[in-house]
Amino acid sequence: MAQQTFRTALNGFNRDDVVHYIEFLNAQHSAEVARLQSELEFLRSSTIPTAAAEEKVDIVGPKGTLKACILGPARPASQV
Repeated sequence: MAQQTFRTALNGFNRDDVVHYIEFLNAQHSAEVARLQSELEFLRSSTIPTAAAEEKVDIVGPKGTLKACILGPARPASQV
């Protein structure tokens, strides 16, 4: 953030400069909060948790069976 400078007045800073700066910061903060809320809602509505809960496989090996969830799209080669 750029350094803000205020004009000085007889008894301190120029009131209009300070009020304008506070309003600017408030608007900037509100926009950032709205952007983050939108991103949060998008991530909460993501289909990955529901897809993971629906698609399960059993991996059978010499030591027994392991239950696993499929978390992503199909890949050309197995990673197991």
